[in-house]
Amino acid sequence: MGLSRVSRGRRARGRDGGAIRAVLGTGDRFDRHQPPIWAATFEVFGQIDRVPDIRCAIADALQGGRLAWASLLQGIDAAVDPKQAQAVGSFYQALLTGVPMQGSVDPERPRQLVTSLTR
Repeated sequence: MGLSRVSRGRRARGRDGGAIRAVLGTGDRFDRHQPPIWAATFEVFGQIDRVPDIRCAIADALQGGRLAWASLLQGIDAAVDPKQAQAVGSFYQALLTGVPMQGSVDPERPRQLVTSLTR
């Protein structure tokens, strides 16, 4: 039998920064060549001012991601507490998009951030 989203969130969260590790891993991957998906993602972000449909699609996907992260990692149901789900999910979404971008340029500093947040 599978785990509920709340159970998975509690398990991922753990006592010691488990939710951060669930989103970013250990930070070691920043030493390796970033997967092509990150390069493609950053290229698409560069198109949002020129292609309005891309902006809308990305905005919708990011919003869905925010609510999913809040549910998965913290067990917050957006239907019950939409403001908390938005805030918590936005934090994890910012980590997920910002830290890999920084890691593609400077692999050491994001690893230090992950280490600091998970101690």
